[in-house]
Amino acid sequence: MPHNFYLHSGIYQVRKIDSRNQEEIRQAVKYTEADSNIQLTIAFIINSLLLIMGALRVGLFETVRSLACMTRLIIR
Repeated sequence: MPHNFYLHSGIYQVRKIDSRNQEEIRQAVKYTEADSNIQLTIAFIINSLLLIMGALRVGLFETVRSLACMTRLIIR
């Protein structure tokens, strides 16, 4: 998801760190990576659920439609 990396690059730029201090750089990268991973995981779960719900809806629609067709054949 490129948009996520673009937005999170702004988060890293906002942090006030001393660029000469290696420990501050490591800590900033660690927290930025954790923040990005959490957000990507949440986005993945939401997108997966939307995909599953869409597939279930299509499957349910086809089942109801086929039952309706079968009912019409039985009634005739």
